[in-house]
Amino acid sequence: IISDLNGYDGDDGIYTIIYKGRGFVKRLQRTSDGVKIISDNRHYDPMFEKAESEDFRVIGKVRSVVHNM
Repeated sequence: IISDLNGYDGDDGIYTIIYKGRGFVKRLQRTSDGVKIISDNRHYDPMFEKAESEDFRVIGKVRSVVHNM
């Protein structure tokens, strides 16, 4: 995963995040009162977090995915 370090730019997209002390790559979608955190795996329900939460930090937007062959 290649990500910038610019945090959340306000656009929907795939981001690297820290959520409750763990690192994730998740799809983020802005809502009126925060951010919807969406997994591409349908077995996981979306989560919601207020943008100013201590449990949630956006590292940056995913710019590329490199696969080792």
